[in-house]
Amino acid sequence: MNNLITDSSNKLYIITSYFEGKHYGMIASWICLASLMTEQVRFILCLSKFNHSAKAILITKKFILQAIRESDYEMAYIFGAKHSEEFDKFENINIRLHESGIKICNRDAKFMNVNVEQIMDTKDRYILYCVGSESGEDNEKFPPLTQEKFLNFLNEEQATVIKMKFSKDILKANSAFV
Repeated sequence: MNNLITDSSNKLYIITSYFEGKHYGMIASWICLASLMTEQVRFILCLSKFNHSAKAILITKKFILQAIRESDYEMAYIFGAKHSEEFDKFENINIRLHESGIKICNRDAKFMNVNVEQIMDTKDRYILYCVGSESGEDNEKFPPLTQEKFLNFLNEEQATVIKMKFSKDILKANSAFV
C-alpha cells in the first residue's frame, strides 16, 4: 500500500479530531516518517501549542490524517485560516464519519486513523510520535497540495490572512516563554 507520508516533502495535510461533542480541524505541514517498513506507519508530527485542534488531540490522543489535494486548496485555506472554536470548518465539505466519531474530509480520499503514542512538550510546539493505519482509496491520481502551490493559489487577501494567523501563533509562543 502506498503510504500517505512516505514522501512527505512539503505536502500539506488536514488533521481532524473530535472532543466533547465538537469537531476540530487544522492543516499541518511538518510530518516526518519514523519507520523503515511501510506496514508500520509511524511518524512524528509538530503542532502549535496555541491551536484548539491540537489541544483536542492532546486530550484524546486520536486523529484522522489526510493529504490535501491540489484541487482542495480552498478547503486548506479554511482549515488553515479559520479557528474551530469560531467557525464550522466542515460546513459545505463532503465529509464522512469515521467509526471513532472523527470527521473525514473528501469522502473518496485515502486517510489514516492515528493514535498518539508519545508527546514531547517543547517551548512553543508539541512534538507527537504517532502510529497510524491507512484506509480508503489510493489517491495517487490526485496531485498533493504543497506549501508552495497553496500560497500560489491564494489571492492577496487570503495570503495575508494566513500569514497573520501564523505570525500571531509565533508571537504568542515567543511572549509566553520569555
